[in-house]
Amino acid sequence: MPKIGLRTIKTAVAVTLGMLVYFIMFLFIGDTIATWYSPFFAGIAAAYSMQTDVSSSFRQAKIRAVGSLVGGLYGVVVVLLYETAFQTIVVATLGTTVDMLLFFLFVGLALVSLIYATVVMKMSLMTFVASLTFLSVTISTRNNLPIAIFASNRILSTIIGVMLALFVNNFRLHFVKNRNVLFVCGLDGLLSKKAELSGYARYMLNNLSHQGANITLATTKIPSTVHRIMNDIHLNLPLIIMKGAAIYDLEKNEYSEIVAIDLATREALEQYFRLAGKTFFTYGIVDGVPSSYHSTFVNQAERQFFEKHRSDFFINHVRGVPQTEDLIIFYLLIDTIANIKALTEDLVHQPFYGSIMHSVEAYEAMPEYGFVKIQAVIDSKSHALNHFSRANRYDAIIAFGTHTADIPMMLAADYAITLKAADDEVREYADAVLDSHNPDDMMREISRLFTLKKIDFIRKSDR
Repeated sequence: MPKIGLRTIKTAVAVTLGMLVYFIMFLFIGDTIATWYSPFFAGIAAAYSMQTDVSSSFRQAKIRAVGSLVGGLYGVVVVLLYETAFQTIVVATLGTTVDMLLFFLFVGLALVSLIYATVVMKMSLMTFVASLTFLSVTISTRNNLPIAIFASNRILSTIIGVMLALFVNNFRLHFVKNRNVLFVCGLDGLLSKKAELSGYARYMLNNLSHQGANITLATTKIPSTVHRIMNDIHLNLPLIIMKGAAIYDLEKNEYSEIVAIDLATREALEQYFRLAGKTFFTYGIVDGVPSSYHSTFVNQAERQFFEKHRSDFFINHVRGVPQTEDLIIFYLLIDTIANIKALTEDLVHQPFYGSIMHSVEAYEAMPEYGFVKIQAVIDSKSHALNHFSRANRYDAIIAFGTHTADIPMMLAADYAITLKAADDEVREYADAVLDSHNPDDMMREISRLFTLKKIDFIRKSDR
């Protein structure tokens, strides 16, 4: 069975606090509290506002509070307008049953205008909340309360509920926090089979960063893919992307360091591809914007790959060739497994190979095809760690990796941790192996180490 998540616990705590507020006020002012405060509506607001991270909770709390205020006040106007202009005449001439029917129709028409107004004013995120509060104020049983007081009950209860949610989500015990330790984790090892982060991993990344943890993620992926995976995740540090070829700030969409292939090697490699009759994708940075160049497609895998990624954000797709002054980070060739094997066996014997390195990956969408990625020779992700070391003298660098591509990063760190489910070669280079097959346990270990009173590892330089 899955474990009870922290968000679930926090939601229950916030809702319970809403009920306790009612109980405490009841002890002092008795039944009067029911006139001004409802733990039911406070609980709904608290549950609605509780999100996986503080920034999302604040955003939802704002939507809930403002939406309730708008819907509640509008409900007061609608009820007063109907009661003042129509109710007395309708009841006297047609009776209470018809009065109820006409009031419901009046509320329905008013709801149309409320929804339309929120959309026109580009406030559609609060349409649901405003409508909910509006209906609560207009058609709920008031128990003979004046409409203004009844609406105040709903609005005040909602505001108290969202404040309780924010309080609970921001509450932190004063643990020790190792803010001068750099945690670097292989992003690819955290992903599910659908190439997604779990809800727990997303929450922990945001939560730990909010507390001041220095966390960066290392990946072989390009910026457009990283943006899709990291949507709504806000780290304090830039990312190590494209197998260490670039340091990328996700928030600013900027590169602080790029390792490009030199022009002479580019020309030699492209000439080699042409003589071999191979087409390829060229990935570079043009005026600070990621760009992908391609020519005519010669196999179905290339076409499928292009169609899948042509609408990716943060990258331009260009049919043609880059300019000589453009920064080219890597080449991507897609071909059958047999052709790739023959190509790579020949590629390593070329005179220019000393300036480049390559990696081969399977194309999961079409198993008979694969990728060859070629980039400049660098010490991979370990090179990127030097960027962080230059920017800040950390007490320790702790790396978490599960794939062979993470090994250089693990070797460059002071301490390396992996999972029991990691590749055999990765476990050989790890200082500690977590007895787990669950990638989320790497996030749990980062959280534990971040609040550990004393990190007393044997540094690699001391062994």
